Amino acid sequence: MSEAVAKRYAEALFEVAKERHLIDEFESQLNVVNETLKSSNDLQKVLSHSQVESNNKKDIIEKVFSQDLSQEVINLLKVLVDRRREKTIHYLINDYVDMANDYRGIEDMVVTTAQPLTEDEKQKLAEDLGQKLDKKLRLNAKVDQNIIGGIIVKIGNTVFDSSLSGKLKRLKTQLKS
Repeated sequence: MSEAVAKRYAEALFEVAKERHLIDEFESQLNVVNETLKSSNDLQKVLSHSQVESNNKKDIIEKVFSQDLSQEVINLLKVLVDRRREKTIHYLINDYVDMANDYRGIEDMVVTTAQPLTEDEKQKLAEDLGQKLDKKLRLNAKVDQNIIGGIIVKIGNTVFDSSLSGKLKRLKTQLKS
């Protein structure tokens, strides 16, 4: 239910962004909201707590985000608070980013490696995979030493796992069966 509601809010914000030619700016601002919420469990708890009054939540939103967000995005967050839809913020952000990417013809790609990639490696990987998949890819690189070596690529709902840890897990499963 909350995902469907979030999509409607994301669509409304996206339409405003298209009209005002602010698609990238709103996406960037929503990423600020997402990162702020991820990094602050206290803020998440306050915004989702039913005993905290809406006016207090809206004041907190204003104080925390007034420097980084446009009034349109702040107002959207306040509307979510007024309608007790605070828990949909994460879904709304994901839906908005998906809409913006579709509009621009871009697909997000998350690449996980054991060692950091250089900028040239990132660019070449995005170009090569983009050509093979006939898509424009935006690369987000992560480092996870637990994969030991190799690479894990996630594009949309598809995961390509050629990491050493993934190969070891598959070998273990094969040996068990």
